[in-house]
Amino acid sequence: LYIGNLSYFTSEEQVWELFRRTGDIRRVIMGLDRFQKTPCGFCFVDFEHRLHIFRYYTRADAEDALRYVNGTRLDDRVIRCDWDAGFKEGRQYGRGKHGGQVRDEYRQNFDAGRGGWNKTIQLLYAVGVDIDLTVDRSGWIDPSDPLSNSHYGNTGVGNIGYDCGEKFNILLKENSEIRERLNIIHMARENSVDVLMKHVLRNFLSKLNIDVDDSNQPVFKKAQVSLSLEDLSVLRRYLQSEKTIEEFGLREDLRFALENFLVEADVRSQNSILALLHSILPYLMLLNLLLILPASIILIRWVCSFRRLCFVVFVSAFGISYYFAYIRKYQEVLAQRFERANWDSSKHSCTPRGLMSEAFDVLLSYVTIKDKSDCLKSYEDMLIEPILLVDPLQVLAEVLSNFVLSPFSIAGLHLNRFFIKFFENTPIPLALLMAVLLCLMPVLIVWIVLRIREHLAKERREDERKGRLKMIDHSATQPCLSTLPVDNVTEERERRLRRRAIGH
Repeated sequence: LYIGNLSYFTSEEQVWELFRRTGDIRRVIMGLDRFQKTPCGFCFVDFEHRLHIFRYYTRADAEDALRYVNGTRLDDRVIRCDWDAGFKEGRQYGRGKHGGQVRDEYRQNFDAGRGGWNKTIQLLYAVGVDIDLTVDRSGWIDPSDPLSNSHYGNTGVGNIGYDCGEKFNILLKENSEIRERLNIIHMARENSVDVLMKHVLRNFLSKLNIDVDDSNQPVFKKAQVSLSLEDLSVLRRYLQSEKTIEEFGLREDLRFALENFLVEADVRSQNSILALLHSILPYLMLLNLLLILPASIILIRWVCSFRRLCFVVFVSAFGISYYFAYIRKYQEVLAQRFERANWDSSKHSCTPRGLMSEAFDVLLSYVTIKDKSDCLKSYEDMLIEPILLVDPLQVLAEVLSNFVLSPFSIAGLHLNRFFIKFFENTPIPLALLMAVLLCLMPVLIVWIVLRIREHLAKERREDERKGRLKMIDHSATQPCLSTLPVDNVTEERERRLRRRAIGH
């Protein structure tokens, strides 16, 4: 592991005591200044599992250190743990002029304040000696010195012998105990769960005031979500991470981002009507757009009659169509000018022509209608405004023809689609029967309409006959009286006489 952001006064002993909690450490390599040979703020830690018979390295302890030690404090500094990327060209000068990627692997003297005891640790590992710094080492005997070990029989006193079988049995017993411990550790790791996910879920439930252990009823809560731009960036980087190294580095930031983003909403303090209005507030603009068309139609219908409304709609549609047709014609004239300009840019259209070209044009004029010359067109493009080439009457005629013929073209298009869908995937005998029924269907519809009209006319004649009979009976029972007063009749006569006099 690469350990960064260390204090210059942090010793190897402090690093060793911190990282040995997550697993066995093979060695600690301090990063040194390449000129002064003093620590410069980073180091490397190698992890291993050791047995009496063999030694092998594991990645699990390093991952535990990366998960639990990263972001903690050491010597009042927040250290950073990451995988060692190895030597890269250019990194040896990563700390400027007085730093670099230098490892302390050549000093053998013990200096707890400045590091430099890796060779000693490697020698102790080679003979299998425990190097716990909290144990008193005052009576320690070097096992590699045959003169200081009585088991070799070289002390000068005598050879007292060495029980190899007993020592071998002790080693086998210790080996079996270590294997049992390793099996327990592996089983615990296989059955372990994500501690971060547990912490996040428990934090969510505590923010929502939900007790999972004591609650036996369904829970209905309303929560509010609050995420800043920085928190959203952390979530995005965590979800898009594809490597385990990136995921481990972002877990601590993810925990802080999800610390207070979910809070229980106080539903009791909100009025139900206000909450309903607040929920439909984003849809008010869409509702206005949906209601503006029928509201405008109702308003115009209330102001004017149905005939006037149809006339206004027709005139408006005609004016809009005329405007767009005029703009389209204008753009077509511009497009033709641009095409001629690009075509004639490589040649001069007004250059004098030869005798053969003139003779060919004269002969061609007898069989074709002669068009304007290219020279004349170029001068017209330069002198005549494009808007003057658009004929308003031509645009009007095109709009009128569209108004008249467009319904027929659309009706023909839909009729074509109807026949295609009507006879699609149909056998020939059934298609003939369907064609006969299709021909008889209009006759049947016309006959039904005529029968309905005849029935309605018959009922109307019966009603009129009954009304006349009632009027005759009513006039026979009552005397005939004038429906107009005498004064009104006199005024009407005088008014007619005045009109005749004025007319003469």
